[in-house]
Amino acid sequence: MSKTLARQFIKIAPLALIVVGLLAYNFMSAQWAGPTAAAPSANTSAPINISGVYQAKIGDLGAIRMRAGQYCNADGTVCTDAGAVGGTTLPTCSNGQTLVADASGAWVCGSGTTAPTTNWLVNNQHSESQCASLSGSVVTEGGVKFCRFNATSCPSGWAQYQLWSTRAAYTTGNVCPANTFGQSCSFSGIAWSNSNKIETRSLWCDGTSDNDNVQTGCTSRLSQIGCY
Repeated sequence: MSKTLARQFIKIAPLALIVVGLLAYNFMSAQWAGPTAAAPSANTSAPINISGVYQAKIGDLGAIRMRAGQYCNADGTVCTDAGAVGGTTLPTCSNGQTLVADASGAWVCGSGTTAPTTNWLVNNQHSESQCASLSGSVVTEGGVKFCRFNATSCPSGWAQYQLWSTRAAYTTGNVCPANTFGQSCSFSGIAWSNSNKIETRSLWCDGTSDNDNVQTGCTSRLSQIGCY
């Protein structure tokens, strides 16, 4: 047995020496490269993670859907609650401007991280940009700026400014009940003014018999309202 092992060792010894020699040569000829910059420079960028530490990304970040508790301008100095943005029509920026939040929290177009000066409406409750984002138009009456909406009431969170309104010129459909001859009401309209004037109409709906006459009435409707 010992002679057999000896003969096998003699056969594989040269091959083992060759393999060891090649490995040693490979290690000796390997080129060592030092760091390209002093630590911690040139480190691999940290991946996006769930820590509470602020992370800035140089390139764009894309996603099918994103959620946030607040939306802020680029330097994080002006933020708006997400609920205030929901359902709001954001302005379309051009000429190199980007979407930023102004001092009131409204989204406006500005340069870089600098938002334009906030132009407040009366009582500083809402801004001109917020008026525009809700499809309103800024009007000035008696030196006071407020927002005019083509609606019958102010948006949620807004209040009517004094009595400013417009009442439409229109003709109603049939306002009489069944079993009477139909009639309608016509209104000439009331122009934009600070007035509580309301056009009303009172009429009789003639019935099919002498005792079926019914008295009814109509009231003009708002078509524009001033809000702040």
